[in-house]
Amino acid sequence: MTTYTPPNEVDFHFDVMCPWAYQTSLWMRDVRDQLDLKVNWKFFSLEEINLREGKKASVGAGMELWVVDDAHWCGSAAHGYGSFR
Repeated sequence: MTTYTPPNEVDFHFDVMCPWAYQTSLWMRDVRDQLDLKVNWKFFSLEEINLREGKKASVGAGMELWVVDDAHWCGSAAHGYGSFR
């Protein structure tokens, strides 16, 4: 019989604009703290993934820059300072 070894690092993919993903990220932070996990935060856009061919995203140009800048900042912080704690 094999013994289960829990992971010590996980990738967490989420859309920074999705309220459900945000709530789940709060849960993930709690799990991370309880289990001493390293979380690799991965950002993506659900809207972009689910766009039909030929359609444009509904987010305006200014908002896209905010999302890109925010995701870049979060990614930079994780890269420079480790997981969000």
